[in-house]
Amino acid sequence: LTELSGEDGKKCLRLEHLDPRIYDHIEEFKVKCDQRFGSTSERTGLEIAFEKYDPDATGIISTEKFKALCQEVKITDGVHRMVHYYDPHSDNEIRLEDIDKEAAEMNEKAREVRDKAAHT
Repeated sequence: LTELSGEDGKKCLRLEHLDPRIYDHIEEFKVKCDQRFGSTSERTGLEIAFEKYDPDATGIISTEKFKALCQEVKITDGVHRMVHYYDPHSDNEIRLEDIDKEAAEMNEKAREVRDKAAHT
């Protein structure tokens, strides 16, 4: 494989180079989440969508819920590829962290704030 330079100058391979089709499906999924659920400077549509499908803010949804989310945002092409990519061992779990690390970190912070508020 050809090595490519990352933003920090280190050698790395990126998904868009290894598998451009799955990369495109994932990017389209994120855009469609923004369109369907809206986005703000503080939260992406993906975060809002996960909140709907993961009300306990665990950062994990089942593959069936992920498929339902894809259907809700009108994604039909590439759903099975994304499910296989995000759940390669068929554990029936898709993690927000695997889709978007920043969104997962924000989700975790929001959960901590809700937990604190519930205990006061």
